[in-house]
Amino acid sequence: MTWFRTSIILLILTCCVGCDQMTKQYARERLPASPTVGMFSDIVVFQYTENRGAAMSFGADFPRTVRLTLFVGMAAVILLSILGLVLWQNSLSLPVVMGLSMIVGGGFGNLLDRIMNHGRVIDFMILRFGRYQTAIFNGADVAITAGLILILFTILLNSGVRRQIPS
Repeated sequence: MTWFRTSIILLILTCCVGCDQMTKQYARERLPASPTVGMFSDIVVFQYTENRGAAMSFGADFPRTVRLTLFVGMAAVILLSILGLVLWQNSLSLPVVMGLSMIVGGGFGNLLDRIMNHGRVIDFMILRFGRYQTAIFNGADVAITAGLILILFTILLNSGVRRQIPS
């Protein structure tokens, strides 16, 4: 593990968790009392909600102990495992390290929410494209999705060729 690699990982984790928590705090303070807010001809819509489940409210109706086990306990184990992989697997390319760090940062942002908000995650953004729209999401979800896209593009572009991060 190099200083450069560790610095990149810590920077990405700090930015992902920090930005996610700041935007959720803003949403918590400003959006619940206001009606739905649209921007850019209602392409971006802000609407406050608290989600007890995962993506698209999956598992929101599970019993509390099952939700806590899955969305806090298992999530923590998975995130710490990925973080360990990123820190100690030297054969990962820089884009893969960055993508995995974004996934972990977003995951930690949502995990913090669940721990501090009685098992719920704050969601507040929707994207609309004509009659289609996304599920409601937050900054952590953006980091996770961006990390996955970065990893997929890296895999597709490199066709399995791995480059190591400079020491």
